[in-house]
Amino acid sequence: MLAAERAVMRGFLIYLSGARPDILARCPTETPKFLGIGGAVLITSLLAFISMMFALVSVMGANVMTTSVFSLMWALCVLHLDRWMVTSLSPRGPGRFMVVLPRVLMSLLMSILISTPLVLQIFKPEIDAQIVAIQKQRTEEFQRNLTEGRLGSEIARLAEVVRVLRNVINSGGEKGIDPDVDPRMKTLQAARIKAQQDADKFYDEWQCQLYGGEQCEVRGDGALARKAQESYDSARRRLDALTRQIDDRKKFLTASGEQANQARLKEATDDLRGYQDQLDRRLEQREALRENFNAENHNSGGLLLRLQALNEVSARDSTVYAAMVLLFLFLTLIECLPVAVKLMQRPGLYERLLAEHEYAVLLELEARIAALDHDGARVTLEEVWEREEHEPDQAVVTRPPTDEDRQAQQDRELRTMRDARPPTGPRPAEGGDG
Repeated sequence: MLAAERAVMRGFLIYLSGARPDILARCPTETPKFLGIGGAVLITSLLAFISMMFALVSVMGANVMTTSVFSLMWALCVLHLDRWMVTSLSPRGPGRFMVVLPRVLMSLLMSILISTPLVLQIFKPEIDAQIVAIQKQRTEEFQRNLTEGRLGSEIARLAEVVRVLRNVINSGGEKGIDPDVDPRMKTLQAARIKAQQDADKFYDEWQCQLYGGEQCEVRGDGALARKAQESYDSARRRLDALTRQIDDRKKFLTASGEQANQARLKEATDDLRGYQDQLDRRLEQREALRENFNAENHNSGGLLLRLQALNEVSARDSTVYAAMVLLFLFLTLIECLPVAVKLMQRPGLYERLLAEHEYAVLLELEARIAALDHDGARVTLEEVWEREEHEPDQAVVTRPPTDEDRQAQQDRELRTMRDARPPTGPRPAEGGDG
């Protein structure tokens, strides 16, 4: 039973290496080399499985079943991709390194994708501690923006107004209201400032129409001047009215006596309900923003945040940085093993037998073309394949080259070789009579 399992494992590793078992069986000394290549492909796929498991658990919090299924699919993708890269690398031929370079770059990219989750998992304690610090920093910044921002300023203003109105109500109207914090006073003052600006603007326009200026081409007491004067008079009357309202408001806020107290109490009671509703809505809005932020900040332990935490930890501690770089390079080297092993190995007996087998197949195809070219028409290799698809009984049966085939090939090569031997005949005498 153990021997059968061992044979199955050997066959599986040879399959991963991309070698042909029928040709490899003719050169058993080459088997360990391809077993090593297949083992490198298998190790890379196992690392991809573990890496995806860590990534899905730490980032998505998926359950074991879902994580295992997706991790297995990712490992199979990496396995077949590495097998394709190993199989497609030619052991010889001109321009080999130009063909190898894209595969090496692809292998490096795959190694980065696989090794990053492993590095994050190995440095998990340091990353978790830094994530807590990052979340705390974000919370403090959010609280500061919430307090000093527009919403915080509005809440502070409404809270002060509600406090003043409650003081008036609690005192039965005896406690006056400071004009600087009275909301109606502030509204009147803002309106008076706007009226003063309008009055100044219309006055300047009126004077410009009367006496001339840059924007007044024709001066004099005409229709434009009278219209500007009317606008100025209207703004001036509104300004005077607002000024009287402000003076009356000041007297109302600071007046004493039972009648004034009752008036202030009634006004404070009526105003409190509206300002309290506004304050409650702003507080609910702030609380909703805080809850959303806390939920996002608490569940923000994703891949980008973990990478940010690892970057901050490594930037602060040179020891962690050196360990991280060495670990990353080590994992990258392991994951580049399939391509690296194939590049470092020299062509051996298996490659020679494979070349002879491919040459024998080529000879048979040429013979097939010659057999089909019976009427003098030129037949291409594509046409041969097309005819073989429609005539499967006439298909070419590939076989390894026999000793006679190899001997014939050597004879053809010897006949076409140039004779490099020096001439052996008598050399003519130098300086003779000829």
